[in-house]
Amino acid sequence: MGHIAGSVSIGLSCALGFFWLIDMVFATWQSKGVLGLHYYVGLLRVQVTSSPWSFVAGMVNSDLKKFVEDLTEGTSTVAEIRDTWCATKLLDSVTGGACDVWGWLHVAGWTMGLMGILSVIFFFLGAGFSYYYWQNEARTDPRMWARVSLILAPSTSCFGLLFYTFFTWGFSDWLSSLPIVGTSHMTFSTGFMFAWVLAVLSWLPIILHEVFAGKAWVEQHNEAAAEFRHEQREAAMDAAYGGNYGATPQMGPPMGGPPMQQQGNWGGGYQQY
Repeated sequence: MGHIAGSVSIGLSCALGFFWLIDMVFATWQSKGVLGLHYYVGLLRVQVTSSPWSFVAGMVNSDLKKFVEDLTEGTSTVAEIRDTWCATKLLDSVTGGACDVWGWLHVAGWTMGLMGILSVIFFFLGAGFSYYYWQNEARTDPRMWARVSLILAPSTSCFGLLFYTFFTWGFSDWLSSLPIVGTSHMTFSTGFMFAWVLAVLSWLPIILHEVFAGKAWVEQHNEAAAEFRHEQREAAMDAAYGGNYGATPQMGPPMGGPPMQQQGNWGGGYQQY
């Protein structure tokens, strides 16, 4: 039972790490239409598309027209979109504090990205330690390191996701109270929803590891065997060094001892009798 649960935990950890990576890199986490422009926001990248309403918005105000022309269709970073909104000369009543909204999207996206990468690393580390424990040698150290990794993996991802949710909540309220044509109110998209599903499933590997897999019966035997091998190596080294292996080496007499006696004058030179 323990071996099967351990194998399932290994496979699930690898799968979760893979799906977290795909969701962070390729998925759309938020989407919103405003002023005839539609934003498909990932953690670090934004896809911008325009609609016929962008032409209408450009006819309202010259600054607004210039702003809409700057936001051409294509892919940009969240930081570039933030800088564009922050540089506009439009009044705050028109932009709805867009500079702050996109600034928090930038900060939250980077935070979630870093926490997600750490989570992926911990998932693969936990799978590696578990694989060594169940497939090579059941020892205490790899089991404990697998436990630590499988606890940190969901913890980091959940922290990043909570941070992202809290600090990007204003994106859904952005310009929602103004009667602007072409503005949508639903923002959180499929990538964000899938991330929460992964956040819940991310706790399954540690549950399998601790509750169902547990400790292999052979672990205690392996630890005793390892201790016996260690004692055998120390005994062999003691025998090789005459029982003084590990002892502090004895030093010679101090340099300040009595002077050596001269044994004769055989080295040459003339001696008078």
